[in-house]
Amino acid sequence: MTALATAFKDSIEVRAHARRYLRARAPEEKIQSDAGIQKTLIGSVLPWLESVAPLAGDRKFTLGLIRPIPSEPELTLFEKVCEQQGLRLAYPRLTLSSGDAVALRYYIRPDPGPNCVWAKGPHGIDEPQADWEACPADSMLALLVPGLAFSPRGDRIGRGGGYFDRLLFKCTRPIRIGLVPGDLIFDQLPTQSWDQRVDILVRETGAINCHTGGVLEFGVAPQGRLG
Repeated sequence: MTALATAFKDSIEVRAHARRYLRARAPEEKIQSDAGIQKTLIGSVLPWLESVAPLAGDRKFTLGLIRPIPSEPELTLFEKVCEQQGLRLAYPRLTLSSGDAVALRYYIRPDPGPNCVWAKGPHGIDEPQADWEACPADSMLALLVPGLAFSPRGDRIGRGGGYFDRLLFKCTRPIRIGLVPGDLIFDQLPTQSWDQRVDILVRETGAINCHTGGVLEFGVAPQGRLG
């Protein structure tokens, strides 16, 4: 793939660039981009996940989704396809962990229909209710990871809260799938030692294996995952 060759001084500059891009997009451009990303998820990533699930003993696997904010890719169609295939879907909720630290914890959505009632998180994002079934992150086959910018090797710049970086540092089993418009994939990003990479990048025109730079191979999981 061809990534944009843009030199950024630091993550602050990356975030400013990405936010300007996302604000400047026309509504029809976002709709087209979101449709392409969902098409890749449904047509390429989901069949590939089904092919690697037996490696982890997960015939009917659990997938960690997100409830996107307006600037992130819409996932309604992908979510519906997963539900039709009988997959267990888990979603993150911000909770207090040890001390005053805030951590992401996942919960299983009990009602796949439109009548599901979500809680509102501290940033206005839909979150699971506190009494939903808890789902340890390491029990999932894969999870979707949002971000403002990525590189072809899986480097990620998020929104600055560090929630997903802290989760992924401790959670090493699931396959990490980044979602991003192709225009926000850059050849290099100014990352720090605590920034966590993803294994797969999903953009409008296809999926990238960040370990090999190539396409997804059926029955072959990313190195170090599903163990």
